[in-house]
Amino acid sequence: MARIMVKINTKYDSVGATVKKMPFPFSNREFVVRQLVGRNEKGDYVLVALSVDQQVNYGQKVGRTIRGKTEAVVRFRSAPNNHCEVTFVQYFDPRGNIPSKMINAKVGLANTRKRKCACLRRRARQSTPSLCSHS
Repeated sequence: MARIMVKINTKYDSVGATVKKMPFPFSNREFVVRQLVGRNEKGDYVLVALSVDQQVNYGQKVGRTIRGKTEAVVRFRSAPNNHCEVTFVQYFDPRGNIPSKMINAKVGLANTRKRKCACLRRRARQSTPSLCSHS
């Protein structure tokens, strides 16, 4: 329904907002998330997303919304044969009593997954700040 970049602090730190349209009789769900990209102490690339309490002007009427909450970590680790391993962990709370089948259809499965993918060579060549406090 609506998706905007609310604020870009740096190229590795931004705030985005999304409104997910829900069918009647459910209210639409709004998510405002701060996204940080960096490297951990092992050199893996990591994306961290955390819900934030920030007001958003969508520039259009989005109707009644309920603010959901999400926290996610996505890790990209180098693997043999020019591949990488992607680990995705997400906590998701849409707030309210919504059947899990509908949630999965709207936002995807909210669980942990590991799978192989083509290596992100371009990303690996970029210099990103560290997410580890002791590096």
